[in-house]
Amino acid sequence: MMALGRGDVSCTPVRRTRRHGSIPELRRRVFNTPGEAHGLTFSTYRRTKVFTEPRFCGLFLDVLDRERKNLKFEVWAYVPMPDHAHVLIWPTERDYDVSEILRAVKQPVSARILSLLRFESDPRLPRLWNEASQKHRLWQAGGGYDRNLVSRGLLAKTIDTIHDNPVVAGISKLPWDYEWSSAGFYQGLSDGPFKVDRYKG
Repeated sequence: MMALGRGDVSCTPVRRTRRHGSIPELRRRVFNTPGEAHGLTFSTYRRTKVFTEPRFCGLFLDVLDRERKNLKFEVWAYVPMPDHAHVLIWPTERDYDVSEILRAVKQPVSARILSLLRFESDPRLPRLWNEASQKHRLWQAGGGYDRNLVSRGLLAKTIDTIHDNPVVAGISKLPWDYEWSSAGFYQGLSDGPFKVDRYKG
């Protein structure tokens, strides 16, 4: 099903840069290695709490569900948090581009949410304004974190870590109590917003 045996994890190196006194940006190096899963984490601009609203969490997961079919990747776990999101994916094709997957998910989510926030004159808009580009941003620049995962043990641990996020943040008492998570699916309680492709490791 997947390439294993190369060690626990191949972490894509990340460096922080600063532009004109702005907050640090994450620069991602991508390794599109066949048979490897990707643990993706990306944050909202200035860690603005956007995904506190069900409609925005639902929008994000609707797009993720749609694009996993269009771009042929499995989703093994997910959780949108107030100011960031975690997703574990496994591309099913030998030739794939994680950057393309991220663009396909993040761009329509950004366009829709920013449009709604502008229409409603939302008080978070000033925080989402980027002086350099003279426009609003939903996502922090740089792509976030991308880890190539190849070990069965680390994959299982990553799924648990993703699902534990709402508990650690004090949002829910149990991972599967959080509505916008795939944790309930793994417990056999609910498919959640959409049925993930169960990791069978």
